[in-house]
Amino acid sequence: MVKTRVHDLAAEFGVAPEQLLSMLKDMNIFVRSHLSALESDQVSAVRVRWEREKRRSADEPTAKKGRRKAAKAEPAPAAAEVKPTKRRRTAAEVAQVEAQVQAEKAAELAALELERPIIPEMEDAAPAQTLEERARALTPRRYARDHMPEHLVDRVIGGVLTLVGLAMARAQWRARRTHRARVRQALISYGRW
Repeated sequence: MVKTRVHDLAAEFGVAPEQLLSMLKDMNIFVRSHLSALESDQVSAVRVRWEREKRRSADEPTAKKGRRKAAKAEPAPAAAEVKPTKRRRTAAEVAQVEAQVQAEKAAELAALELERPIIPEMEDAAPAQTLEERARALTPRRYARDHMPEHLVDRVIGGVLTLVGLAMARAQWRARRTHRARVRQALISYGRW
């Protein structure tokens, strides 16, 4: 006894297996998936129904999907003063709009001038710093003097450390200070300090 699978039967009919599964469900034939096997009497019943539906669909005339000719409608009376929606502006209109925009910009600038406080121009009492003077002001000495302990300031002023080295030395100093504080706390807690 040869069993036919649902997907083989669907391929024979030239349809998707899902469509055949829905037809089997309508016929009250239980199948789980497209790989389920059908008995020979079930296959013959499906073939008979398929042929019947095929003939029925061939007998029904299908409506053509062509364009229908619209019934001729009477033209609506034209309005007397209807302007076209899109038209090109004339050169005079363009010039007029540009003149208005320029006048608005001039008015805004005048308003800003009136709002701006009048500050008398001060003459430079001191001459501008030279490049060398500004570089000296930005040396690591100032940074070291403000942010480092004195023993490291001497090294920085001596030119031993660069800025990267300065940051590393500062981190090491912090680590040592933190370590000393922890050791001191431990000794105090054990009563040996």
